[in-house]
Amino acid sequence: MDPHPNRFLHICIFVQVYIQLRHVVSATFCLLVAIAPANALGQIVVASVRSEPIFEADVRRQLSESLGNRQVEPDVLTVLRAEMLSQLIDRRLIVNYLSYNKWVVRPAEVEQKLEQLKQELAGRNRTLDDYLKKTGHTEASLRRQVVWRTSWQRYLDDYLTEKRIQHYFQENRHKFDGTKIHVAHILIKPIRPGDDSAISESVRRATKIRDEIAGQKLSFADAAVKHSAAPSAQKSGDIGFILRREPMPESFSSVAFRLEKGEVSPPVVTRLGVHLIQCLGIQPGTRKLDDVRELVTEAATRERFTSMAGKLRPGATIEFTGEMPYFRPGTRELIE
Repeated sequence: MDPHPNRFLHICIFVQVYIQLRHVVSATFCLLVAIAPANALGQIVVASVRSEPIFEADVRRQLSESLGNRQVEPDVLTVLRAEMLSQLIDRRLIVNYLSYNKWVVRPAEVEQKLEQLKQELAGRNRTLDDYLKKTGHTEASLRRQVVWRTSWQRYLDDYLTEKRIQHYFQENRHKFDGTKIHVAHILIKPIRPGDDSAISESVRRATKIRDEIAGQKLSFADAAVKHSAAPSAQKSGDIGFILRREPMPESFSSVAFRLEKGEVSPPVVTRLGVHLIQCLGIQPGTRKLDDVRELVTEAATRERFTSMAGKLRPGATIEFTGEMPYFRPGTRELIE
C-alpha cells in the first residue's frame, strides 16, 4: 500500500505508523535556505532530510498521481504542493527509521523487484525506459519508491495485527459503524474570509453568543434564527443527521461527534466560517468490523504514519531551499 495524501485538502495519504522510536539520531530541526538549488544532474532540490535531497520532480509526480485529472485553483495547488512536500519528508524520515530495524528493503531486493518489472513490461512489448517516460520517474526515483513501498508494507504487515485492528475499531467505532448524530449549528461568517483578524472577531462573537445560551438568556434555536448566516437559520439551525465523515468538514464533524445530547460546542473554525454546534440526538450505528475492515485498516494506517512522522521530525535535520512552497516547521504557516 503506497500512502498517497488524501485530503484534497486532505490529499489521499495511505500511510500509517506509530512505535517506540529507538536508534534515532538526534539533531536539531532547522529551517535553512542553504542547499544548492540544483544537483549535478540539473534536478531542482526543494528540501533535504539528513542531507538527502528531495527533488521538485518527485513532488510534482506524486501530486499528479494523487490528483489524477482533477483540476484545482492555483492557490489551492500551492497548498497541495506544500502538503506533498511535507509527506515526502515524512516518508524519508520513516524510511531512515526503518533502516535501523528489520523492515527496510535491501539493495538485492530492489534489484529483484526492478527485474520483475522489466519482465512484466517486456511481456507487453515495453521497456523500462518506456515506463520511466510515462510515469515521470528517473531510475533513481523509481528505486526510492520501491524502497519506500516495500519497507512500509513490510512494517505494516508486522504492526497491523488483528488485535490492533480490532482495538482501533473499538476506540473509533462511531467513525465507522454508521453512527449518526442530529445536529444544529450557528454559522458566523467573517467579514473578510481568510483574514486572521476577521476570523478572530468571529470567534469572539460566537463565544459571546455561546455565553448567552449557557446563561439561558436565549435558547440555541432562537440564537440560530437571530445570528446564524447559514440557510438552516430559519429552521433553528437544524441541519439534520450527519455521519462522522460526511457531509460536513472534518473540523466540524470531529467536534460534533464528541458532544453529548444537548451540549453546545465552543467556536469551531472551518472553511465556511465559525460555528457553534449543538447535538440534538444520537443514532447508534450497526456496522461490524468485517463490514468496514478496509476503511478501518486505511484509517489506522494513516494514523500510524502521522504519529511516527510526528515523533521523528523534532529530532531530524530538515532543510528547505525555498524553490517550492513549504510549511514553516511545526506550523501550518505557508512559506512561498
